[in-house]
Amino acid sequence: MKNSRCTSTLKRAAVAAGIVTAGLGLTACGEEEADTAGSEQKVSIDELLQTPQQYVDQTVVVSADVNDDISPQAFSIAGTDESQIPPLLVIHLEDKNDPAEEGTSFDPQDGVEVEVTGTVEGSLDVKELEQQSGKDLNETALENWAGQPYLKATDVEVIGDN
Repeated sequence: MKNSRCTSTLKRAAVAAGIVTAGLGLTACGEEEADTAGSEQKVSIDELLQTPQQYVDQTVVVSADVNDDISPQAFSIAGTDESQIPPLLVIHLEDKNDPAEEGTSFDPQDGVEVEVTGTVEGSLDVKELEQQSGKDLNETALENWAGQPYLKATDVEVIGDN
């Protein structure tokens, strides 16, 4: 009888240990999923330019040539040479003169190939963007883009020089 009680106790301990281990494994899986949730989506420039509204409020990564250097915080990107689609405005609000802000040394130049990570916004309202960011934007330079979708960049990297 003593042996069966020990065996029974050992079986319960093994089952309990298995449940705890399985629970820890599931917790680890849940943490992994949380880390990848909301990650950016790589899209082609032509796809983004054709249907920017499809990507509103999504974080995307896109590679393209700088089409026009509009201001220190804004430039446009264009599709391939064969594309007849209008360019897309990119606004990069980090202060390039503030050494505390890393990765902000990008100065857009026409024809340079860049990779931009950012959130697609549905409609440019310069005054609202200035209020939200606390930055002074060149309203005159951006007036032609008012009401248009744009890419609010969090990172811009030069990947090629045309």
